Amino acid sequence: MKILLVDPSFYSSGKLFKTKKLGYFPLTLARVAACFSKEHEITLIHERCQEIDFSKNYDLVGFSTMGSNWVRAAEISETFLSRGVKTVVGGFSAEKCLEACKDSFSSFVLGDAEELISEIIHDLEKNDLRKEYKNLSPSIENLPLPRFDLIPPSIVGDVVPVEASRGCPNSCAFCSITSLYSQNYRKRDVDEVLKEIELVLSVFKKRFIYFTDPNFTADMNHAKTILRKIQSEKLGGACEFTDFVSQALPTFGQEKAKGSHPRKFFWIAGVDINCLQDDEFLLLARKSGCLSLQIGFETLSKANLRAVGKNFAAEYDYPKLIKRAQNFGIPITALMMVGFDHDDRSTFKNIQRFVEEHHIPLLITHPVIPVPGTPMYKKLQLEGRLIHVDPKFADGLHVSFRPRNFTPAELENEFWRLNIQVSGIKSIFKRFLWTGILRNIPAYFVLFVMNFLLAKVAKKGLSIGDYNNSIK
Repeated sequence: MKILLVDPSFYSSGKLFKTKKLGYFPLTLARVAACFSKEHEITLIHERCQEIDFSKNYDLVGFSTMGSNWVRAAEISETFLSRGVKTVVGGFSAEKCLEACKDSFSSFVLGDAEELISEIIHDLEKNDLRKEYKNLSPSIENLPLPRFDLIPPSIVGDVVPVEASRGCPNSCAFCSITSLYSQNYRKRDVDEVLKEIELVLSVFKKRFIYFTDPNFTADMNHAKTILRKIQSEKLGGACEFTDFVSQALPTFGQEKAKGSHPRKFFWIAGVDINCLQDDEFLLLARKSGCLSLQIGFETLSKANLRAVGKNFAAEYDYPKLIKRAQNFGIPITALMMVGFDHDDRSTFKNIQRFVEEHHIPLLITHPVIPVPGTPMYKKLQLEGRLIHVDPKFADGLHVSFRPRNFTPAELENEFWRLNIQVSGIKSIFKRFLWTGILRNIPAYFVLFVMNFLLAKVAKKGLSIGDYNNSIK
């Protein structure tokens, strides 16, 4: 069979996103591609920077969705359906697709697809494809290595993905992961994770790895074991600035010698704030090459934290834990949302003051997003506070509910003002001009450069995660 797997692009302010390189690509389809038997011909397309050839004859077209790219997935699927080609959609947005555009796809996968591939192919061969397949809690041990050979290195940006676990034991009211998988947390064998690191480094010759785990430190022992292995295998590790200049900088936009991969790499991961209490973890993170830990602070309001089910975070002293990480030379990336029920006009100034006073090198923020299926969405729905947004503008940057203390337009305006101010020269220098950067000059240097790239993104009104992108 000829099978096309598509990572759809998405609409931002009504326009389809296109880019020359992927700042970061999801692992899902490369992993799923590895689950098909060898007799099948697999094509993998990342639509943000590749074009789909609709004239080719495929037996099956599969989509992986997350966030608002389900809209584009439905459009592409309808084109193939009109030609008699079966389509199947999965990912975190599959449930939304099932609700909003049931007739736009032949079949839906809820949960993990890897163990369902053989069943889907069997049913397709019998012309008996079911409308829904579900697998919410399979083991993720012995997963096949991703088919990175299906991704042209020329479209891959500076960051490559590795997966160590799936799921999260927390139950945040806004999270689509726990709404789909509950609090089901699963981890991979450490040696398999190391093999995946070796593979992605050898194929793409990059120096920055992103652990795709929703919560890399959900099992602290598992995370520590991975970091010890990285050190023992001498894959990653802290390096001096002179090493960084000679080894890391030349990789930007250039290819390493064929067959080689970087001697050291930096890594980034999303983690729980409670990991900042663990000195052993922080030391291991520093020694294994941590570029930054992404912390979901979400909000500075304890009342907001409790309202969205993050009671554990409300008990922590944010500045104290940030300082603790910084003492180990670990820069913190703050992930925050605006528009919670206890937010007011002072919230935006407080966030800016917080990141500047505590020398947080990178802030990633967006309006609160009520994701269908989550407790937050259901609450706002019951309160009659959801508002219709054209799906082509449902990009996470346009407000889709009525905030308590703002109009939707006011919240959007304040959000953009915050992003522009924090990415301005004055704020950047307030956050970087302090002696703490000397504890990890290479990491702070990378994050410093990223701020100037993201400043351009904010001024254009684009997603802060898409500094590599341009709109056509």
